[in-house]
Amino acid sequence: MDRFRFKLDVVGPKGPEEVVLRDLFEFLFEFEKAVAAFISDDSPGNDPLISLVGIKPGHSSQLTLSARQSANVGVSAVSKAARAGRYDRLPRAVHEHFHAAYLCLRRRNYSLVIHGSPKIGIVRATVGPDNDVAKPKPEKLSGHTAIVGRCMRVGGDTPTVEVRIEGRPKNLHVRVTEEIAKSVAKRLYDEVVLEGNAFWRAEDWHLETMEAIAVTEFKRLPLPVAFERLAKASKGRWEEIDASEYVHRLRESSASESDSSNNNDR
Repeated sequence: MDRFRFKLDVVGPKGPEEVVLRDLFEFLFEFEKAVAAFISDDSPGNDPLISLVGIKPGHSSQLTLSARQSANVGVSAVSKAARAGRYDRLPRAVHEHFHAAYLCLRRRNYSLVIHGSPKIGIVRATVGPDNDVAKPKPEKLSGHTAIVGRCMRVGGDTPTVEVRIEGRPKNLHVRVTEEIAKSVAKRLYDEVVLEGNAFWRAEDWHLETMEAIAVTEFKRLPLPVAFERLAKASKGRWEEIDASEYVHRLRESSASESDSSNNNDR
């Protein structure tokens, strides 16, 4: 097996006997996942990516780790990011796992020192209370959308429309053009529809920012009027369909599928 060794210091405990086993295992597990996320790891399981081969007592607990050569690039990248304090340079998955590894030490108020090894591209770096590992910023998704809300305010040096959206705790500030701002201003405290490009937080689809490129006419109607207009728009396509019978058939079909599924599970 072609492997290399590198060293880490867990600074804080007086010796290995003061290191909580669970914390050490969780730290090594997350550290290994951070390195694995940097590479394409398809080697057999009997050749571990990283293994613990020694713990040296002293003012710190020095860990000697053995790793496959393929892990070299990952360990090197993590050490350089830690030294510079620039974790945004790492792939997101690597950053997330190294942050999780750091939290295993922080809860005991320990620090981590990565020993430098210039021959294999690993630089000395310290991670601790004075230079912690920042949590990765939430990943964002973007796309085109339309929102409906009540226009609460329009204006600003950068034209902005403040919109109150039902079910949202805080108003959304939407960037607009001057032309759209002038149009929306005529509907202050009324409902408007804005279309444009938006950014959502990937973890929970929270709408964070939006830049509108168009405003659409919108007016709420009483329900009977809405149905009447839908009927006219359908041009008689649904006249021969009995709505009650159609819904009844859908329910029967759904119940039949549910019974069949339950029988298969037995």
